[in-house]
Amino acid sequence: MDRSAAILQSDVSPTVLSAPERASLSSRIVICGVEPEVDGGRYPVKATVGDTVEIACDVLTDGHDQLGAAVTVAAPGGRRHVIPMTGLGNDRWRAQVPLTETGDHHLAIAAWRDPVATWIEHAEKRVKAGAD
Repeated sequence: MDRSAAILQSDVSPTVLSAPERASLSSRIVICGVEPEVDGGRYPVKATVGDTVEIACDVLTDGHDQLGAAVTVAAPGGRRHVIPMTGLGNDRWRAQVPLTETGDHHLAIAAWRDPVATWIEHAEKRVKAGAD
């Protein structure tokens, strides 16, 4: 059985903040601890077509807001699709990325505050406490 190789590369680059962005650091979201990785991201991760690669990371922020996260996969030929990540608890997130074709796949992880999920969580706590 011929299983061609697929290569995963993470698009990670340093972020330079403008003055207004630095002033609003309380709204920052940090993505770190990305796995899998080879030599600190210096080399691409290799997998074979048909494999499902588990992408995991830590998503950190100030405060108690609920977060959302997703992996954008750019497959060979420029096709992109977004895979939602699942929160595992304790700031850890995970997504399963199926590899269906040979070639370089570029991945980008994005995270955001989820105001609707935050509102629902607070409403559920108030109802449970009888504070409607």
